[in-house]
Amino acid sequence: MELNSKKRISINVIFSVLQVGIVGLIYLVIYKILLNKLGVEQLGVWSLILATTSIASLANFGITSGIVKFVAEFYAEGDLQKTKKLVYTTFYASLLFFIVVCSLLYPIARYVLKFIIEPKYLDIAIKILPISLISLVINSISGVFTSVFEGIQKNYIRNVILILGAILFLIFTNIFLDKYGLMGAAYSQIIQSFFILVVSILLLKKEFNSFFIFKFNWDFKLFKEIASFGLKFQLISIFVMLFDPITKGLISKFGGLSYLGYYEMANKLVFQIRAFIVNANQVMIPVITHSLKTKVEGVKQIYLNSLDVTIFVDVLMLIGLLLFTPIISIVWIGTFQPEFVITMVVLSISVFLNILNGPAYFSCIAENKIKLLLHSHVLTAVLNVVLGLIIGFYFKGLGVILSSSFSFIIGSLYVVFKYHKENLFENKFLYSSHNFKNIITIIFAVFLFLQYNVISNYFEFYQIIVIYTTAFLIFALFTVFNNKKIKSIIK
Repeated sequence: MELNSKKRISINVIFSVLQVGIVGLIYLVIYKILLNKLGVEQLGVWSLILATTSIASLANFGITSGIVKFVAEFYAEGDLQKTKKLVYTTFYASLLFFIVVCSLLYPIARYVLKFIIEPKYLDIAIKILPISLISLVINSISGVFTSVFEGIQKNYIRNVILILGAILFLIFTNIFLDKYGLMGAAYSQIIQSFFILVVSILLLKKEFNSFFIFKFNWDFKLFKEIASFGLKFQLISIFVMLFDPITKGLISKFGGLSYLGYYEMANKLVFQIRAFIVNANQVMIPVITHSLKTKVEGVKQIYLNSLDVTIFVDVLMLIGLLLFTPIISIVWIGTFQPEFVITMVVLSISVFLNILNGPAYFSCIAENKIKLLLHSHVLTAVLNVVLGLIIGFYFKGLGVILSSSFSFIIGSLYVVFKYHKENLFENKFLYSSHNFKNIITIIFAVFLFLQYNVISNYFEFYQIIVIYTTAFLIFALFTVFNNKKIKSIIK
C-alpha cells in the first residue's frame, strides 16, 4: 500500500479511534472495579503514584520523541539499514538513561510522598512505587518499537498491540485485586508492560528481516542526530511530565485523597475521549514529514483539512460530555457526585479548547518548529504552579482544578495563534459562520446539562438517557448538515 495514500491514512485513523475507544472502555471498567473493591481514597493513592513515577519519563531526554519523524524520513528515502540502526541506538540509549534516572528518583519520591499523602496510606504507596517505576521503564522502551510502526505508517499494528495489552491488564487486575489489594493493580501493570514489549519486538522483527535487538548495531553519528532533535524536545518533556504530578500533588494537599480520586476518574475519562481526536491528528506527523520530503501533497492543505475535521469532532465531544456527565456519574460511581460532575465539566471545557491546537501542534513537530511548543509549555507550567498555589489555598481542590485547566487553555491557544501567524493563516476558525452555529449548539447543550436536576424530577432514569441521547444525535446531525466542507471531507 502506497505511503500517504488515502487508504493507508484512513486505516490508521480508524484503528487509532478504535484503539482509543476500546482501551478507554477497558479503563472505565478497571476504575469502576478499583472504586468498588478498594474505595475512592485508594484510587487516589493509585493516581498519585502513577503521576509521581511519570516524572521518570524525563529519562528519555527527548530521544524517543523524534523516532516517528526520523523513521518517516528514512522510510521515505528507502534506507532500511538506517532505520534498523536508529531503533537499536534509541532502544539502548533509552534503557540506560531510564535505569539511571529511576535509581535516583526512587529515594526522592519516597521522601516527597510523606508530605502529600495521608499517613495511613503511606505504606501501600511506598510498596507500589518501585513496581510502578519498573512498569514505566518497560513501557517507555516499548515505545521505541511501537513508534517505528507509526513512522512507517502502520499505526494499526501499534494500536492492536495496545488493545491486547489493555485487555490483559483488565483480566489480571480483576483476578489480583481480591488477593493482593492495590498491589494487584501494580502486578497487572507489570504483566501488561512485558506483553507490549515482547510482542512489539517480535512484530518489528517480522517487519524488518534480519532485525535483531541483541545484535550490535550502534551508530554514534545517528545518536548525535536524534539526540540533537531530542534535546530540543527535552525541555518540553520536562514541563509535560511535571504538569500532572504537580496538579495531583496540589489537589491531594488542598483537597484530600477523596477529591483526588474523583479527579482521577474524571481526568481519565475526559483525556481518553480527547485521545480519539489527538491520536487521529498524530497520524499526520509521518504524512506531513513524507510530504515535506517528496512534495507529494501541499502541507498547508493537509493542515487545513485536519483542522476542519478536528473542530467538528471537538464540538461533538464537548456536547456529549456536557449532556452525559450526570448520567456517567450515576452509572460509574453509583450516585450524582458533585465533585466528580464539576470536575468533569471544567476538564471538558479545557480539553475542548486544547484540542484546537492538535493539528498545529503535530505540524510543528513534523516541521521541526519545536521552539513554539516550548514557549507554550513554559507558559502552561508557570501558570499552573502559581495559580494552583494561590487559588488552591483559598478554594481547595476545585481551585487547583480551575487553575490547571485555565493554564492548559492559555498554553493551547497560544500554539494555534502563533502557528497561524507564522504561516500567514487567518484565525477565522474561531468566528466563521458555521462555528458560530457550533457555539449556539454548545449553549443549548449547557442549558440541558443545567436542567438535569429539574428533568430528573419528572422522568425515570432510563427515560432521561433516551432524551439526552436523542438530543445528542440531533446536535450531531445539525453540526454536519450546517458544514458543507465537513460533509465533503468526510465523504
